[in-house]
This record gives sequence, structure tokens and C-alpha cells, in this order.
Amino acid sequence: MDHIFTINQLLEHSREYKFTLCIVFNNYKKALDSIALNAVLKVLAEQGIDTNYIKLLKEANSDCTKK
Repeated sequence: MDHIFTINQLLEHSREYKFTLCIVFNNYKKALDSIALNAVLKVLAEQGIDTNYIKLLKEANSDCTKK
């Protein structure tokens, strides 16, 4: 429940102070078992996704391991 409260607070503050908020939810259960992260990041770049978002995704996945 604390996570839901925190997300609601972030949403309220972003509206109040008029700043852009980007929230990413990752469900890693079997999500990365069969794909290469670098390939995904390359495709995102080729599709014109902002490099700042790609860097965030790369950093968010930097300490993840596969079985």
C-alpha cells in the first residue's frame, strides 16, 4: 500500500507543479529470460525513442541477472 500512496503523491505533485512525470512499471518475472537487453535498447534507439529514456531503462536493468 505504501507504493500506491507514493505513486499518488508523485502524480499529485506533478500536476500541482506542472512537471512531466514518467513512471515505468517492470514485471521481470520471465520477462528477460529469452531476450538480449542490448537488442531491445538498439531497437528503441532505431525507433527514435529519446536517448534519456533508453539510458534510464539500461540503468534500471543494469543489476538484473538471468537464471
